[in-house]
Order: sequence, then C-alpha cells, then structure tokens
Amino acid sequence: MLLSKMFRQLGATVGTRPLTFFIASVVLFIISVLILLALPPEMRLSFDRGYTTSDAPSIRELRTQIEFFGSKGKPWYMALFAEPRDMEKGSMIESKEFDEFKDFYKSVKKIVIRRDGDRNVTYFDYCGTTCNVNDQIFKTHAMAWFGLQWPETSIFIYKSNIGKFFFQREMKGEDIVSAKLAALYFITFINSTDAIDDLREYESIVADYVAKHNADESKVTTITQHSARGMQMEVARGMKFVFGKLIAGIFLAGLIILLCFLVLNRIQERCNGRVVLLSLGATFLPVMALTTAAALCSLVGAHFNTMCVAAPALVFALGIDGMLILYHSWITQHKTHNVQEHMAQVFQSAFPSITIVSSAAIGLIAGRLIPIEEFAMLSFFLGVTTVLVYVYLVCYFPALMLWCANVHTHSPLSQELPTSPKVIKRPWFDGFLEQYARGLSSSLWMKIFAVSLFCLCLALPTYLGSSKVNANLDYRQLLPPDSPNNKGVHFMSDVVWYEFFNIMYFIEKPPNFDDPRSYQRFKSMISDFESLPGSIKKSGMMWINDYERHTDMIGNETALNTSHFKDFITHDIYKAWNSGVKYRFEGNTTVITEMMYIGAYEGLKTLWDKARLLSQCRQVVSKYPEFDVVPFDTEVGMVDVLLQIPYVTYFVPFLVLAGSTVVTMLLIKNLAVSILVLISYALIYTESYCISSLFGLALNPFSASFLIFVAGVSLKYSAHMCYQYQQGSQSETLADDVQRLVWTFRQTFLSVLMSSIAGSMVFLPMLLTNVLVFRWLAVINVITLLIGAVHAVLLTPLILVWLPSSATSSAFFCKSNRKSDNVDMKNISS
Repeated sequence: MLLSKMFRQLGATVGTRPLTFFIASVVLFIISVLILLALPPEMRLSFDRGYTTSDAPSIRELRTQIEFFGSKGKPWYMALFAEPRDMEKGSMIESKEFDEFKDFYKSVKKIVIRRDGDRNVTYFDYCGTTCNVNDQIFKTHAMAWFGLQWPETSIFIYKSNIGKFFFQREMKGEDIVSAKLAALYFITFINSTDAIDDLREYESIVADYVAKHNADESKVTTITQHSARGMQMEVARGMKFVFGKLIAGIFLAGLIILLCFLVLNRIQERCNGRVVLLSLGATFLPVMALTTAAALCSLVGAHFNTMCVAAPALVFALGIDGMLILYHSWITQHKTHNVQEHMAQVFQSAFPSITIVSSAAIGLIAGRLIPIEEFAMLSFFLGVTTVLVYVYLVCYFPALMLWCANVHTHSPLSQELPTSPKVIKRPWFDGFLEQYARGLSSSLWMKIFAVSLFCLCLALPTYLGSSKVNANLDYRQLLPPDSPNNKGVHFMSDVVWYEFFNIMYFIEKPPNFDDPRSYQRFKSMISDFESLPGSIKKSGMMWINDYERHTDMIGNETALNTSHFKDFITHDIYKAWNSGVKYRFEGNTTVITEMMYIGAYEGLKTLWDKARLLSQCRQVVSKYPEFDVVPFDTEVGMVDVLLQIPYVTYFVPFLVLAGSTVVTMLLIKNLAVSILVLISYALIYTESYCISSLFGLALNPFSASFLIFVAGVSLKYSAHMCYQYQQGSQSETLADDVQRLVWTFRQTFLSVLMSSIAGSMVFLPMLLTNVLVFRWLAVINVITLLIGAVHAVLLTPLILVWLPSSATSSAFFCKSNRKSDNVDMKNISS
C-alpha cells in the first residue's frame, strides 16, 4: 500500500508540474550531448583483450609465444595463397607455378615501406628471427628431384616437413601428384606505433602488388592476400550496411509507435489530432535515454565495444513498452476533476509493473562484477540505459502525453443506467476480450491447444536445442558477401585448418635428457600429443627428431645423448632450429633451456573445433606439470572467448532474476503471482536461447550480447498482466476470476501485445542485412518476440486463471477463497 501511494504521489507531482519535469529531462539530454562532444567515448573494436577472464590460459599462451621468440610486442600475421591460373592442368608443386610464387614472395619482402633519412624501411626491419620462416620449403622444393612427399619429404638422409605449405593435394600414396593451393607466411611482432603504421602500409602495398599480379594474364598463378588490415576494412564496410539497417529500424519503430497510438485511440473511441506529434516525441525518448547513458559512462571513464549494438534494441523495447502501457492507462482511465488526479491514477495503475520490468537494471548493473571486462562493461551500460529509460518515462513522456493527448479531450465512459430495455452496445474489442477470457477459463479445447502448443512448439524445441548450443565464430559472417577477403578466410578456415593445422607446444622446462625417467616421461607426453583426435602421423616437428637422424641415434628409447648438439645446431641444414630451441653450453655439456614441439592435426572446420582441440591439449599438458608446457595457436585468444561465453549467458540472466525477484515480490505482494512472473521470465529466456540454436545460431560475442538484451526485456511479457490480475483481487466488483481476467485484459492485453511487436521493430530490418552475424541477431529478436507473445497472451493468463483464487488473493501467501470462488466455472468445458 505504501509503494502504491508513492507512485500515486509521484504522478500527482508530475501532473502538477509537467513543464518542470519536461524541461529537466530536456536539460539532462542537452548536458549529455555536450558531455559526449567534450569527452568522446572510447570505442574498442578488436577482440584482442578484455573478452576473457584475467586468468584465462590464452593470456599466458600469447605471452609465452612472444617471449620465446625474444620479442615484446603483439604478434602480426599475414599469408599469401597461390593457385594455378589453369586449375585443370596447373599445379603448385610444378616449378613454373611454384617459382613464380616464390619470386613474388621474395619481391614483396623487399618493398620499400618508407624512407627514414637516407635509409629504406622494409619488412626486413621488422621480421627479425622470423624473416626466413619459409626458407625451408624453398630449399626442399629445389632439392626434391624425385618429387615431394607429404607431410614429410625425404632428401637423401634428411627429412623436411612441408605439410603447412601445400593444400588441395592429389596424392598417390605419400607422393604429391599435384596441389591446387600453396601458402607462404609472414610473422613478426609489433612493439611500437611506427611498426603498427609501417606494417599497415606494408599490407596496403602488398595488396596493390597482388592486384597487379592477378591482372597480368601472362602470370601462371593467382595470388590471394589474407591480412588483418584487409579484414578490418571489410568489417568496417559491412558495419556501414548494419548501421543503415539500424537507422531504418528506428524509423520503422517510430511508424509502428504512431500506428499503435492510432489503434489504441480507435479502440477506446478517443479523438486525438496531435497523436503524430506524440509519436514523434515518443520515438525520441529511447534516443535520449541512450545518449544520456553513453554520456554517463563516458564521464566515469567507461568505454564501449562492438557488442553495444544490442543497446538500441534494449532501449527501444523497454521505452516503447513503458510508453504504450502509460498511454493506454491514460486514455482508458475515466475523466477526473483535474489533470493532477488523472496523472496520479495513471502512475498508480501503470508504474508498478513498469518498475518490475525496469528492475532488470539491478541485475544488469550488477553484471559489472563479471570477471570478463568487455561483457561486464556491456552489462553495466545496458543497466544504466534501462535506468535512464525509466527516468525519462517519469519526467519526459507524461508531460508530452498530457500536452498531446489532453485529459479534457477524453470522454468518460457511460456510468448511467439505461433508460430503455435496449442493451447498451459495448465496444467490439471488449466483447472479444471477454469471450477470450471465458475461453481460457472454461474451454477444454483451449486448454488442450495451449498445452499442446507449449509442449510441441516450446518445450520440445527447447529440449532439442539445448544439446545443440555451441560457441563458434566464422569470420566470414563479419564480412559482406561480396568482400574479396572472403576468399582468404575460406582458404584459411576451410582448407588450411582442415588439412594441416599446427599447434605449437612451448616447453618451458625441458627434461633432463640424460635421465631415463625424465626423458621417458617427456616421450610419453609427446606420444599423448600425437594421440589426440585428428593427429597427422609423422608430422610432429621438434629438433630431437632431426638430431637423432643426424647422429644416427634413432631407436635409443632410454635417454638422449646431447654431446653432438653443437655440431647439429650449426649444421647448414639444421641451423633453422635455432628459432625452435634455446640452449647454452657449459663446457662440453649442452643445457637445453627451452624448446618447441609443433604438432599437426587435420579435420578442423570451425573455431569451435579449435577450441575443443586446444582444450584437449591443455588437459594433456596438465598431466606433465614438471615440463611446464604451453600450447599455442594464433587463435588462442578467441578460443578462450568462445569457451567462456556460455558463463556470461548464464550468469547475467541469473543476476537479473535475483534482482527482479525482490522488486517483484514487493510490488505484486503475492507469492504465487510473483513466482509466475519469474518463471515466465526464465522460460522465455531459456526458450529463446535454445530454440535459436535449432536455427543454427552459435554463441559468439555478438549473439551473447543479444542474449543479454533478451535477459533485459523478458520480464515485460508477463509482468504487466500478472500485476494487474493481482490488483483485481482487491476489487469487490469483480465477482470471479473470469471477470478479473477480463478486467486485466482490458488494462494490459492490447498494450502488451503492441509493445511486444513495436519493441522488436528496431532490429527487424537487420533480417535484410548482408552481414550474417547481425542477421542472426535479428533472428534471435524475432524468436524472442514470438515466444514472448505466446507467453503474454496465452500461457500467462491461462495459468493465472487456473490458479486458485486463494493463491492469487491480496494476501502474500494464501487466504480462504473470496466469495464463492466460482470454482464450478473453471470446470466447465465448452
């Protein structure tokens, strides 16, 4: 009762001083714009950091790779792929094609990036120990007079692993007959701003060389460049299409808001010529809330990331929901003596359920505690946005509603008794709601339909979808379909990973090679690496393999004599291993301080396949802690993002549920109805989550951000109806639960249904975008809309009318049935 009076008093205050509240909201918006102009928010577009916990394995794995190669900067990668121009007769193992590719590679390595005084700056100034990363294949190809074998080519007594250089092979036993794709790699480490700028410029110049080469019809190869700069440019181009669809969605939402206001006026038989002005002002409310939230976050030093694209969907969904609930209450309330009293009634009727919906902000703001920085930032931003939507619903929209739909234009519903025996004609929609309510209460077929719909269309797909939930990110989903970079991603993801995927194992504490026990443990670990699913036989690379061949020690299973290591590591054939092993000499003794083992695997098609393999590698190395082994792949950062994303999609909704529980209990003041609100919330979120996976949706940073949006809006589908139904228990004029349900429908049915539809309009045009990852967000949006609508207009009211009146009374727990409870009506079937 106290909270109800507080809302009533707040409404009376707003009704008394609407201009004051309106000016305050406009001033707040203007200040927000000024703050954003003075303190532009930081935008982080990359996924390099902040998307995993601070103790994620990938952090050490990335650091270990950098330290092993003696660098301190961020890794930089680029790849060149070559195909024979004549795909039928040509082959990349033939001298003509391969030599042309090799010459092109060597020429672009010499490109002058810029002049520094009298010195030319080239790629060689940055590549350091990795400059010769491809020299192995050049020597092998030149000396392989009797053909190439895969994955190891034998040249006299030497063996060379060429697995990562030739793909789409035609094989005859272990001999390569032809290969339709060859790859060469670039790797270095960026440790300065100049290096960043120079390598970006280098990528641009190489792109020009590639285009010139491919345009030359005399060339026998076609070259494809795969680099970070090209990907970033194409992602940015794709984002332009996305923002275009988002703007279209905002305009569409504005039109739907206007249509909703017109329909409400029509059904309630109200006349309001300023409804267009009202809809324009209403469309502006979410923009104001989003702007103020961004300004507040910028003021406290928070940053934004690419996942904040979910914020417009949330702010429009909650803003439209609140405005339609308020407006519907405004035009359905009877005319009172003055505006102050009318606004007080509207706030008392509408704002408790709006507050329940907005209580999702508690959990979202608490999400700042998530130990994953970027998701914590997103959750906090969405929480602040939700709070500011609520603030503008209090200060901005009521004043706008008062001026554009003045209370004096409302006609009170007839309260007089009829003077003739004729039946008063009721509005057609009221008749429909009454028939629908009675059908839910007494029709056996309606109950069968509802239960069947829930079981077959919601429960069963949710169960099936729960087993298909997985995390994955295909980088092509970030690119427009006509992007030239799709070809490079295709080569890397569909060909290289699938045919020959390398994992580096950095062994920080090599074994004591003279100790049989230590060495046997080490060999057991290597055997475990080679026994992992997809491991390619005879493809593992480490200096020990070549050392045993060099010293003819193959077959020694007890220990390793390293007395000939110095002769081995300085040999012209094997000196390349200087980049794969660290050592020192103590007299005649060789001490291996660090070393690298490179494993090779096949059959990987997706990042999720990588994540599973890396997880298995981590499990193996955990069995051998004495060697302190660190597995590494260039995608370990994104692998940990994918592995930890499910945690976010469970934890944030749980926080929302916990925060909303308190508010729901306080405002509804009935245990059974409150639990129904919370169960509906959990069901809508879970169903949206699992059913989306049946359509092929995979968890990634973008889809996870949109699932947080779903967690933020799921309360609205049941909160309004449950609150109004429980309030009906306090009315003595409602004789039974059917009348309570009819009264509830008149208060909320149309506005809840309209807000469900209108709130989803912002992301609806995204179904037409050509950037697939955002099209999936639109799919989640539609699925949530459909599931939420089913719960709002069918399942929730059906459960309400099924519950005993004693459980949904004005008491918190239960009390004896009021009046006759009309139990017999609930048992009548049509």
